[in-house]
Amino acid sequence: EVFAVLAGSYDPATITPERQTALALEGLREGQSRRSLAARAWLKKGDVLRALDRSDEALAAYRTVSEGFPQEEDLAELAWLRQGEVAQQRQGAEAALAVYRYAAERSPRPGFRARMQAACLSLLFEAGQYRQALDGYRLYLSAFAGDAEEAGLSTDGAQFRLAECLRLLAEQATAPDSAHQRRREALPEY
Repeated sequence: EVFAVLAGSYDPATITPERQTALALEGLREGQSRRSLAARAWLKKGDVLRALDRSDEALAAYRTVSEGFPQEEDLAELAWLRQGEVAQQRQGAEAALAVYRYAAERSPRPGFRARMQAACLSLLFEAGQYRQALDGYRLYLSAFAGDAEEAGLSTDGAQFRLAECLRLLAEQATAPDSAHQRRREALPEY
């Protein structure tokens, strides 16, 4: 209930722009933004609801943060990650992929887009979708190398996973020539 009180004190769906400005100025004077505290409260409320297996309500709280508090970039981005986790728990990897892709499309920050790409690649790899993961790791290395550290997947880590995709595709190949070719492709990637 404590989180609900604080979150309710700054609900972006009901607060006027004038009141938002007034609260922001008040937060500057106090040394802490009420908006920031409210976004944290919404995020914590989502975490508590998730722990209580109330996924729909948790998703709503996370959406409030990601859509209602875009100025709080770190918290909004964390809310997108949590939405993907809940989607995966409830509906599987494809649902989480949809969340991460949608979040990446909406974000202006290259580091966050790289983080979402890394999350997608991890899901694809874990699901055994090595062909898609392989293509994604190649894209990641060419498009997101400069943001790899912020994304949590280093270029070395992505390179290793790319090689693993090739190796695992070789193991899945039914024709001996195809398997041999995949292994030859994988070798220099390690």
